[in-house]
Amino acid sequence: MYVDGTTVGEVGDVVVRDRRALAREGGLLVIVGVDRETGLIVSGLEIVTRGFVHEQRSGELLQETKGHLRETFGTAANGRDDVSYLSR
Repeated sequence: MYVDGTTVGEVGDVVVRDRRALAREGGLLVIVGVDRETGLIVSGLEIVTRGFVHEQRSGELLQETKGHLRETFGTAANGRDDVSYLSR
């Protein structure tokens, strides 16, 4: 059973498993605009976190993560004709 605002209903095992994992581990979402032809970042690189407490060093850690993402996109796009690598 779940309660969401004023709605009550049933959920399947997969939904319960996913919600438990999110409650236990949190989540991280990367939002980025990518050029279809080159695979390179063309706009924004935002990281959204949910479900875990930010430690004192978290701002620095997120900045380091952005740097790694920029490097990864640049390396992966090098010499590619498509952006299929993004689905991995």
